[in-house]
Amino acid sequence: MTLGLYETRARRARRIRWAVFKWILVLAAIGAAGVYGYGTGSTLEQRKVAALNDEIEHLSERLGDLQAEQGSLQVALAKSNSKLAEVTERYERDVPNGPLAELLDEVRARLDAGVTMERLSFLVGAAENERDCDGAPLEKRFLLTTPLSTEGNDFVRFAEGTIIITGDGPPALSSAGEEEAWFDPAKPITLRFEKPDGSLEEKQGRLPLSHALVVGDREYRFKVVAGERGFVRVVADSCAFP
Repeated sequence: MTLGLYETRARRARRIRWAVFKWILVLAAIGAAGVYGYGTGSTLEQRKVAALNDEIEHLSERLGDLQAEQGSLQVALAKSNSKLAEVTERYERDVPNGPLAELLDEVRARLDAGVTMERLSFLVGAAENERDCDGAPLEKRFLLTTPLSTEGNDFVRFAEGTIIITGDGPPALSSAGEEEAWFDPAKPITLRFEKPDGSLEEKQGRLPLSHALVVGDREYRFKVVAGERGFVRVVADSCAFP
């Protein structure tokens, strides 16, 4: 009986040792797996860090290139702005505007009408502020015609009858919106200046209007303003030309 109890205890001890051994094997396997996993993770992290460092270096180089390119663009922009300012200044200096542009348009119109460049150059050279003028303006009036006007007295003569001025305009409207026989002084009108040779010059616009004609050795200047109902008043003066 003592022998049987001994054998039972021996088997139990072997089972315990075997169980402990198996746990030692399991723990060793877990430890080995942990060590392997740590080593593998560390290697992957090192690779990621190396890749990130390479990307940072590449981006730094790209940033340097972009900064250099930006500097070049800023220099080019500064040169372009300087060139634009120079061209603008030259344009404003060389291209006429305002009254000078109007004078140039008038010169071109005279050239197109057949006046020679020599004649225009002579007139410009002879121009001066002080002129030999009559100093005794004449004032006359006439009816500006409309589609409904029937009265006469629709022209005036100046320069000993050699210059005839006529004109027409849109009719005024009554309070009921009906057309009247007289013109509306607030709207554009048309004036016609007939010269001694029969040629006509027109002037259009709202009153007051100014116009000048050259006849022989005299320049006639006209100022036209609204007068009594239906009438315009013309003030004329003449100066030696040129």
